[in-house]
Amino acid sequence: MSKEQSLNIYLLGSSHQSATLEIREKLSISGDQIKTLYDQLQNISSLRENLLLNTCNRVELYSISPNPSASDLMEDLMCDFYSFDRQEFSLHSFKKKGAMAVRHLFEVSAGLDSQLVGETEIFGQVKESYQCATKLSNVGPLLHRVVQKSFQASKWVRTHTLIGRGHVSIGNVAADLASRIFGPIRT
Repeated sequence: MSKEQSLNIYLLGSSHQSATLEIREKLSISGDQIKTLYDQLQNISSLRENLLLNTCNRVELYSISPNPSASDLMEDLMCDFYSFDRQEFSLHSFKKKGAMAVRHLFEVSAGLDSQLVGETEIFGQVKESYQCATKLSNVGPLLHRVVQKSFQASKWVRTHTLIGRGHVSIGNVAADLASRIFGPIRT
């Protein structure tokens, strides 16, 4: 493989930091739609490995490719799949490549890039997304290694920092705030 054809990781995403709830709801998919999207990804020969992270706060597509235009191919597919105007999609999405894409996945897995920093639910969602992509034959050796390292990084962050202490969900924060304002809540 020549230097021009070396593999790289690409990320195309939309999250609570780049899109409103209304836009994120339009990008949310489930069940058979996920399989359909993976089937379409596999039809793009230069996208060799793929992982879709689809939660209430984000839709992120990670792909391994030798094609320097991979992020454009990913964006074309996502716009077609979601019936989004490309210009509008660009306003609500972001792209990362190489080390920045890997770093982003590490931050997401560890709960550092969450609406509520330190929440733990995202780690399980990344694991579920990885299992789904693996089951649908979209994960190869490079993406496998990146995801496994993101799991290790997440566990390290939770073990060696105070990030996991305190409130871990927006519901917990809301209930605590309500009890501070209104006093004890009785059921």
